[in-house]
Amino acid sequence: AEGGSEDLPKEPAAEPGTPAERRYLTIGLDWGTSATKVVIRDPYGPGSPAYLVNFGRHGSEEDPHLLPSALSVDDQGRVLFGRHRDGTSVTELKVHLMQHPRDPLSDVDAQPRELASMYIGAVLQCARQWLMEKYGDRYRGYELIWELNLGIPAATHDDDDVRMLFKNLAQVGWGIS
Repeated sequence: AEGGSEDLPKEPAAEPGTPAERRYLTIGLDWGTSATKVVIRDPYGPGSPAYLVNFGRHGSEEDPHLLPSALSVDDQGRVLFGRHRDGTSVTELKVHLMQHPRDPLSDVDAQPRELASMYIGAVLQCARQWLMEKYGDRYRGYELIWELNLGIPAATHDDDDVRMLFKNLAQVGWGIS
């Protein structure tokens, strides 16, 4: 977790003009019904650090590492974290996605999978930006190779349709991010 990683040595940057060494980072994204959490792991780095993403002002009041699983869509169609007075709020998106995947959310005139992909994309963008702001010096000079592990609801783990849905959400969300 984030706390003990401050003591890890900084990695030397690659010399200009030389091919960058690869560094493999894994994003674990747990999209819960009420909150989302993200851990970024560097399994081959010194000490194999894992970073619990701090969502700052977007995080919950109780814990900034928990991002409320709510979003808003403003008049321009932008997806914003949380509930905003300038937008239409969507809560329980994951529940709607699982129970009524093809029924558009009438308040925002969008399919649940479209909003879910945008939400996942925004979460991934925020998480990678946080890592670079906080630990960018550690990874400067490396070619970063990313892997994403997106959790799926445990009760549907053996359901091929749900697995394919979440795989698609992950791929589209990654592209958006």
